[in-house]
Amino acid sequence: MFLHNPPEDEKIDIVLVGKRFSSDLLSEVKKLNKIGNGIILMKYIPLTKESGGDLNMCIKMYISEKYPLAKLMENPYAFEIFNPEEDFEVELIESNIRNNYLIFKRKFDSSIGYVIVFCIHKITVEKLRELYEIYKKYCGRYSNYNFREFDFIIITNSIEKEALEIIKNYNEKYVHRRPITVIINKLEMMMKKK
Repeated sequence: MFLHNPPEDEKIDIVLVGKRFSSDLLSEVKKLNKIGNGIILMKYIPLTKESGGDLNMCIKMYISEKYPLAKLMENPYAFEIFNPEEDFEVELIESNIRNNYLIFKRKFDSSIGYVIVFCIHKITVEKLRELYEIYKKYCGRYSNYNFREFDFIIITNSIEKEALEIIKNYNEKYVHRRPITVIINKLEMMMKKK
């Protein structure tokens, strides 16, 4: 049944689903939400076949690599962190092998973004807090705390259930930010290549 004149108290929500939202869209949505019923933005995060369902929604993929940071330094497109069709220029701007992370600058869709990749044996709640503080520091340095421009990726052998739940809640709560992404490495990692 089609209503020509819907009741005034009827609420209609507009939901936009996307893999990424531009800052222009976000500012327009804020303006529209002040005067109307509201627009809801839902971030679409594609799952790989291996990553499974709800429990593993934060796990992007599974890999088997003994030296993942060395592999990324040789080929940033390894592990599908970057897409050669979208990320047409990827540059390693900082490597901290002692603390097991790399930072990349990428150009995509006439925009610039950053990616920090951590490599740790196990994600615990305490370790996740520590990594998040490092992530925030570099997000401030390179993107003036624009969390939409800075990816947070962790390569690990295992993750505590509590830490996975924190990541899942973070990704659901902060849909306007880049999600925290986990890559599970099936091989025992060597952190420093000899």
